[in-house]
Amino acid sequence: MGIYVNPDNIDFQRAINSQIYVDKSGLIELTNAKLFTEQQFICVSRPRRFGKSMAANMLTAYYSRGCDSHEMFSDLKIAKSTDFEKHLNKYNVIHINMVNFLSESKDMNELIAFVSDTADKGQELS
Repeated sequence: MGIYVNPDNIDFQRAINSQIYVDKSGLIELTNAKLFTEQQFICVSRPRRFGKSMAANMLTAYYSRGCDSHEMFSDLKIAKSTDFEKHLNKYNVIHINMVNFLSESKDMNELIAFVSDTADKGQELS
């Protein structure tokens, strides 16, 4: 069903390739400023159809050790930040899109069981 630990950056690359892409990489600069602080837990919420998945894909592409995203971000706003390379592709990332799990489940109990089973079969962090 997908790679959940240290995924690649292909989903964000698709967004960048789209004609309607709008650079929202300022979110990364805000997130970088919160790392290793008491405010490190960030909720990215938006109204329906307002780019939550794109934001999650962008954060995954930026932070995931599973890919090299330097070139992908080099023309975006975040590249001008002093912390751009400090955090780029340096972290273990777990990316779970709940829509994928919801489509495989009939109710909340089945969803929880499905997520648990998937996690049990998942990759180990290195």
